[in-house]
This record gives sequence, structure tokens and C-alpha cells, in this order.
Amino acid sequence: MAKIKKKKQKLKKKFGSRKKNPVRKASAPLTLAIEHHQAGELDQAKKIYEKILTSEPNNPVANHFLGLVASENGEKELAVQLINRAISCAPEYAEAYNNLGIVLSDQKKNNSAIESYKKAIALKPGYAEAHYNLGNTFYNLKKYDEAISCYQKTVSISASHPDALNNLASALNEKKKFSEAIHYSKKALSFRNDFAEAYFNLGNALDGQLKYDEAIRNYRKALSFKPDYAEAHTCLGTALAEQDKLDQAIACYLKAISLKPDLDAAHNNLANVFKQQGNLKKAITSYQKALSLNPADAKNHSNLLLALNYSADFSQEDIFKESVKWAEEHAGKISRTAGNFLNTIEKEKKLRIGYLSPDFRRHSVAYFFEPLLEGHHKERVTVYCYSDVESPDQVTKRLQTKSDVWFDITGQTNEEVAQQIITDRIDILIDLAGHTAKNRLLVFAQKPAPIQVSWLGYPNTTGMKQVDYRITDEIADPRGQADKLHSEQLIRMENGFLCYQAAPSAPQVTERKYNQESKITFGSFNNISKITDETQDLWAEILKQLPNSRLLLKCKQLTNKGLQEKFRHTFEKKGIAADQIEICPWLPKTKNHLELYSKVDIGLDPFPYNGTTTTCEALWMGVPVITMMGDRHSGRVGASILTYLGMEELVAGSGEEYLEKAVGLAQNYDKMTYYRNNLRQILKNSPLSNADKFAEEMERNFRKMWHTWCDKEKA
Repeated sequence: MAKIKKKKQKLKKKFGSRKKNPVRKASAPLTLAIEHHQAGELDQAKKIYEKILTSEPNNPVANHFLGLVASENGEKELAVQLINRAISCAPEYAEAYNNLGIVLSDQKKNNSAIESYKKAIALKPGYAEAHYNLGNTFYNLKKYDEAISCYQKTVSISASHPDALNNLASALNEKKKFSEAIHYSKKALSFRNDFAEAYFNLGNALDGQLKYDEAIRNYRKALSFKPDYAEAHTCLGTALAEQDKLDQAIACYLKAISLKPDLDAAHNNLANVFKQQGNLKKAITSYQKALSLNPADAKNHSNLLLALNYSADFSQEDIFKESVKWAEEHAGKISRTAGNFLNTIEKEKKLRIGYLSPDFRRHSVAYFFEPLLEGHHKERVTVYCYSDVESPDQVTKRLQTKSDVWFDITGQTNEEVAQQIITDRIDILIDLAGHTAKNRLLVFAQKPAPIQVSWLGYPNTTGMKQVDYRITDEIADPRGQADKLHSEQLIRMENGFLCYQAAPSAPQVTERKYNQESKITFGSFNNISKITDETQDLWAEILKQLPNSRLLLKCKQLTNKGLQEKFRHTFEKKGIAADQIEICPWLPKTKNHLELYSKVDIGLDPFPYNGTTTTCEALWMGVPVITMMGDRHSGRVGASILTYLGMEELVAGSGEEYLEKAVGLAQNYDKMTYYRNNLRQILKNSPLSNADKFAEEMERNFRKMWHTWCDKEKA
């Protein structure tokens, strides 16, 4: 899944007072200049300030305010000189220190700005605007805890400070403290009921709580007061997309882009919806546009990389080159210095293994991670889980009980998470997300653990030198070419890189009897992004050769009526009758989802991005799956699963063979009956379901990695 971008409102800076002389009583000319200044008549104010300074060059107020005029005219260096002169003339001039901080912040001289604000506060502890502006600087540096503290101090001094209350809500949103953000957004609105930015932040907090209807109401309220608020149009689109109102979402993104063409978040989120609709070409183009507008955004770049894995237009070599580019642009500049680990160098010690993921919840990753977590031998390893789950569920709670140490890292910065891992002295840190949504690859870029590994959640290389190994197998990544197109060293598991645990609520396999009167139903429950044009063409050919057969499609995106009609129309143009296509939207309960396999006789795996969870679920429910072996890991997972189950006969090497195998199996009633009656037991008896042996092999690989590192450290 790709990362959704949410833009924050621009923070408003607060200059110190221009209404009176905070140092001494103002002269009549100075009072007149300040009046012009307050009215926005900068040229008149400037002339009077300069005239005063010809006779009084050390007048602190005139120097200070002339500095403000210079700042407002874009002359930042001159502004710094003038305000510093004011401070040298009046060292206790707190307002000058505050405004110097603002100018320095505008120049991106954040450390100097912070020092200046702190001097203002030291001189005048109750100076609300200095606390507020200091908070803004910390916020822009993504030091949200410090920003929150400053905003809280501001509102303790000035309770009716709507900007501070609103920015406090924004910082709390960044920390995923949505309930508190809601409280402060509403408080800001109690003082200013037309405050568009506060409605926007309230919408973001409600969106974070998955309360999309309420979020949408508040985004629209923000737009009622500020119709040209591009960021609000973008976030409104995202909330609508979560409700599968994809056409409305696209309209919102296009409106945002028309208002602010350089808003990368709008282009990124537009790409997400195109991808949801299965329009990979448009999605990739929009991701590339977002990245061109904001090349420093690692999340935009990860979204592009993930999308490339779905497309047949990009080779594994293309993906590798883009992955290395991602690493150079985003990870290469923030690595920690090697060799400063706190870990003890003991080859046979009990290893501290850390797993980091945003998917410790009801998610495909959890289905394959839980067996390993359960199978780990606690006398050999201590398991730490770093969970970045914003909305924990029952799966989260279950995984937590099986972990030795559990850390909730939601809302923490990458630096904070890396420091926690260093403090925990993790020996081997495993990433379970790769370039998928909400990844924390920039934690791994800091190299907080001596050994770092990629496994499971992403079907390709990270591109990062800081990630030492990637767990795979001989089928998914054959020796030779695959090694050349990975930045990591590939570790190949002997019995496959996956271990599957069926949902406890899985129903029994439904009995099916086959004969010449049977209408065979093919099925795919994969997301639309995987069902490429090439896949649809081949599936249509299967249905043509078997006119009495049907195709059942099911995924979350097909909740959208427009997408349902699009798919029916697409297959109709390929010569497939309407009654041969059945579409089922998302089913919220796992049991109901799995029961739907009772209507499916043969599963069809998409390409070039195969199913993983869907394939295992189909097999568990007695449904054989035809797959085609591709040129990259994402296109060879189906072959890996079936090969390690001993069912290579279901693996095709080409489109022609795929067609032949699908049609042939549909006409082989005895074989289908055999699969229906035996697949679950085959799966149960296979390495794919043996958590203890899987964990044992994984731990052997971890130990080899550890020995290698220890030898290097001792050399």
C-alpha cells in the first residue's frame, strides 16, 4: 500500500509589538513612523526611521523597526544587521530578540533563531509570542515534543491565543495524539469560529481516528471559509478515497492542483487513487510528478518504487536502479558512524532480535510474521517488536502478548526510534515494510543495529547499503541475476521464505462435486493494482475457451460501483458475456471472506505481481491456484509457495502455458476433486505451516550473520 500525504497548514509567525517603544517613551516622529508601519505603508515608515537614525544612530527602536521593514521587503541580511544594532544599543530589548529569531528562521538559520527566542524569553519569561515562535521553529525542525511544550507555555500565558492552540493541535496530530488534537482544535475554534486552519487540523485528527464522515465535514467547513485552501482539498480527497468515493477524490485532488500546481501531496494522493483504480500508467506518472516537485520526500519516492513492482513496463533492472537512487537521495546522507554500537561481541550469546513494522495488525504481514514470533526459541533469542500501528486491533494485542518486549513507536521521529533501538542494544534489526506505506526505512538509514535485514513486507531490494541482508529463497530469487540486482546479500531459506498461519475463524472446506455439467468458477481476490491489462487479457482468453465458466473477482477497491462497471465493461469488450463475471466487494469479517472460496474452483494468480496471502488462503480453502513465474520476486512468489508444497504442476512459465494449465485443470474433474479434498492437509503437513522449523532455520541464519559480524569486529 502506498503512503498518503497530508499537508500541514503553514505556521503563522508573530512579530513583536510595533505599537509602542518597549525601551523608552517614543518621540513624535517615531510614533508617526510606527503608525505608517502598522498601516502597511512601509515606504513612508522607512523614510521616517532613516531620518531619525541620521540624528540618533543608536536609537534602538528605530533600528529595530527599520530592520522589520527590511525583513518585510525581503532584505533579510540587512534586517539582521539592523536588529542586532538595536540589541547592542539596548541589550534588554526582548522584542528585538524575538523578531531577530523570526528573521533568522526565515533564513533557515534555525539554531541561531532558537538562541534568539530563548534570550527573549530569559529577558521576559511571560512573553507569549516568543514562546509561540520558538514552538514554530521546533515544529519546522520536526521536534514535535519541544514544539508542544512551547505552545503549551504560550497558552498558559495567553489562554485565548487561537494560533498557538491550533499549532498545538497540529503538533499533536504529528505525534498521533488525535484525541488531544481534537480538544485543542475545538478550543482554537471557540475563539475564532471562522478559523479555516483549525477546521483543517480537526479534520486531520478525526481522519487519524478513522472517523471519515466527521473529517469530511470539517474539511468542507475549512473550505467554506477558505475556498482556495489547496491542502484542505487534498485531505478532503483522501478521506473520500477511504470511503471508496474515488471520482470525488480525484476531483478534489485536481482542484488542489489547479490552485497550487506545486503541491506534491495532491499529485501523490492522486497517484494513489489511480493505482486503486488499476490505472498504473497514470499512477506512475503522478508519482513521478510528485517526486519532481519534492525530490527530498522519501515517502513520495517509496510510493513510486512500490508502483514500479506492479507494472510490466519496468524491468527488475529498472527497479534496482531506482531503488539505489532512493537510497542515495534519502538514506546516504544520514547514516550513523559505523562501529559505535553498545552491543557485546559474544558469538554464542542470546541474541536480541528487533522487528519493526507498521503492520502489526489485521494485515497480510501479520499472517506470516505471527508463526515466526510464536516459533522463536526464547532460550536463544529475545524478541523486541517496534510497532508503528496507529489503530491497534485484536491482532495487535495478540502479537504483543507473544513478544518479549513491545514498543509503540507511533508519533516518534525516526531519530527517536533509532535511539531506542541503540539503547536496547538490538543485535539484528528486521524491517517488515520495505517501500510500502508508513515505512521507517530512514530509521534503518541511521544503522542503529549492527546487522539489519529486510524480510516479508516488500518484494524487492531496499536499495540501501545500510541493510545488510534480505531473506528470500531459491525460487523467488534465483541465484545469479537476482544477486546482482540487490543491494543486500540474499539469504535463501531452504524451505521457502514464508510461514503461513491460517485465520482461527477459517471455515471448513466446502465439498464440491465435478462432472460435465459443472460450471467452473475461476477466482481472484487480489487487489486491482495487480490485475494488469495483460492479466485481464489472459483471463478473458480462459473464459472464451470455457464458455460455461465464470470469473469471480473480489477486493476492497471493488466496493466502488464505478470500478465494478469498468471491469464488466472491460471484459465485455474482450468478448466475455456479462453473466460470466461476478464481482464481490470487500467483506469486513475474515470468516465471510474465506467462506467466499466455497464458490471458487480454481484460483488465478495475477502477474507480474502475484498474490501471497490470497494464494495461501485459497489453498487453505481447497482451491488450487494457477500462477505464472515472472522475472522478479513479486512475480515468483506464487511459484515459490507452490513449489515448496510440491505442486509445481500449477506453475506456468509463459502465458500460453498458463492458459493451457487453467483450461486443462478445469476439465480434469478428478484432479479438482483431489485438490478440494486434500489441499488443506497438504498445506498443514508442509514446511509452509511448520512454525517451529521455520523459526529454527531463521535463527540459524541470524546466528551466521552474527558470527560474521563478530569476526569482522574482532579482526
